[in-house]
Amino acid sequence: MFFLETLKITVLNLVLAIATLLPQNSVSMGLVGDPISFLPHEAQITSEQMISDLVFRKLFKYRDGEMVNDLVESWDISDDSKLYNFKLKANVYWQDGVPITSNDVIYTLTMNQSLRDEIEIEKISDKEVSISLQTPNAILPSLLTFSIEPAHITNQQKLMPIGSTSYRISRVMMERNKVRGVILQSFQRGKLYNKIYFHFYDTDNDLKTAYKLGEIYAFFSNSEFSYPHLNSKPITFIGRYFSLIFNTTAKELSTPEVRTVLAKSLNTDELLQRNYFRNSLKAQGPISYSPYTRDDFKTPYYNPEVKLTENQKSLFEDELKILLPNSQDGRQLEDFLKSSWQEQLGLKLEFQYYDVNELISKGKSGEFGVILVGHEVTPDPDRYAFWHSSQMANLNLANFEDLRADRALEEGRRVFNSDDRILHYNIFQDVIFTKVPAVFLYHPGTFLYTSEKTPIPLPQGVYTPSDILESL
Repeated sequence: MFFLETLKITVLNLVLAIATLLPQNSVSMGLVGDPISFLPHEAQITSEQMISDLVFRKLFKYRDGEMVNDLVESWDISDDSKLYNFKLKANVYWQDGVPITSNDVIYTLTMNQSLRDEIEIEKISDKEVSISLQTPNAILPSLLTFSIEPAHITNQQKLMPIGSTSYRISRVMMERNKVRGVILQSFQRGKLYNKIYFHFYDTDNDLKTAYKLGEIYAFFSNSEFSYPHLNSKPITFIGRYFSLIFNTTAKELSTPEVRTVLAKSLNTDELLQRNYFRNSLKAQGPISYSPYTRDDFKTPYYNPEVKLTENQKSLFEDELKILLPNSQDGRQLEDFLKSSWQEQLGLKLEFQYYDVNELISKGKSGEFGVILVGHEVTPDPDRYAFWHSSQMANLNLANFEDLRADRALEEGRRVFNSDDRILHYNIFQDVIFTKVPAVFLYHPGTFLYTSEKTPIPLPQGVYTPSDILESL
């Protein structure tokens, strides 16, 4: 059996390799980043997530801000909102020809740490699965907008995984043990581009040089760039925002009063006037640019006169340890925090830089005072995974615990009606505004540069970089 599966995959790869030599509509895109895995549960950086999202399908997905079925044919929910039944579409397959079944859904959901302890999954048939919840949840489908992975493939390849869309990774280009490019191939009719080349670079300047050399015809850049026959479109990713998270269990940061002083000393408007942030938007709290956004977060918060009292300052016996991602976003923050917390408030600061995976690992272990993280969210206002006290060992990096916030997040999940949900999420945002477990900074922005020969039409709303590929 294993031999036959291996032979089947080998033949498919051979056919795809030959197909890449045939004339087709193609586009070549450049990204900054050093990808190491395109498996959905491992993809962390943009250069990994974009390829992963092109290769793997989801149960549900968002299109122009509206949730739609993807692999799911139909679903229903019990009156008490604690039992869901999902039926998969009949003619959906993995790229090796194996049907997508309930086994794949169960396999993927049990890998999801934030859901694993909250649900019980039962296989009803090859195409039906039921999910039982410990507490009522009326919005479970909005939480199931992540990619499904195959249960039948052991030791799935990180760089050439078997996916479920029409796009398949047909080739990976390596250089000195680094991934420098991948080719995705689709035989589906009606595709704008049947072949997509991705090239990976180390810096923003490398992207511009690659465009001039004709290696790529599309790329993201935070800086303005002018070149013949090159179009640019400003983009802001509403589904991503960066926050400075306070470790509320640290002695010096344990009181809302101290955290409020640190938050009010930060002039976010000034930060976003720098060139790197030209297309960024100031974040409006944990639920930003949404019908559910509370007005408090839209009002000015910065106070140039704010100071720590002597008693508050005495709590900072050592340097305040600040963890930042080893990226442009992280490097941009160091000078900003020095001018606010070091010069204005007189604090001693220690900065440490980490790659994304290690940064999150350090955050979960509580080895920090402040950490800069990017939250990725859907149009739904649910923020349970980041702020409910039950998630303190997971994505609640602030170790934040508040009964009112917990209750509001729980109740916001129980109801469908938007007016009822607004009431609950207003309470949650009021707690965050008052207790200040974080400073919500900005939604990152960029320019999408494309050659006139290979246009990429944009959707109405761009939540993440992967959204720009929706129309390909």
